[in-house]
Amino acid sequence: MRGLSDHCPLVLTANEEDWGPRPSRMLKCWKDVPVYHLFVRDKWNSLQVDGWGGFVLKEKLKMIKLALKD
Repeated sequence: MRGLSDHCPLVLTANEEDWGPRPSRMLKCWKDVPVYHLFVRDKWNSLQVDGWGGFVLKEKLKMIKLALKD
């Protein structure tokens, strides 16, 4: 029985893929920072974007993301 084995070797390859820019994420701990909420609210209200609702949402989120990085 020594010649029998259930070992099945695997061949794995790893390629680096460029998936584009990483999406921004909201961390739960940020809500505990009082300035964060005020900053986002003030930025959201100060931004003026024209277009249909989905476009306005996308553009405002993109601009807030850039402002948070600064």
